[in-house]
Amino acid sequence: MAPVRACGGSALPELFQAYQRGFDEGHDNDGFSAALIELALADPDGVRGVLEALSKSGDAAVRQNAAWLMEFCDNQRDA
Repeated sequence: MAPVRACGGSALPELFQAYQRGFDEGHDNDGFSAALIELALADPDGVRGVLEALSKSGDAAVRQNAAWLMEFCDNQRDA
């Protein structure tokens, strides 16, 4: 997990591509989901900024994944 943290939220566009590819191929992505959540919890403000941009994507799957992960950033803010 250390390489993802080193990149921070800036890696999210590429991570979401791989994440969605996993779903498209029929994987449950449980481990991938956990890694994305860990990233959001480790840097909620940095990740939130990237997710806000991704939430305006022309790709519906990217928008949906961004909305899902944003919940973890928002929960961290409320904590």
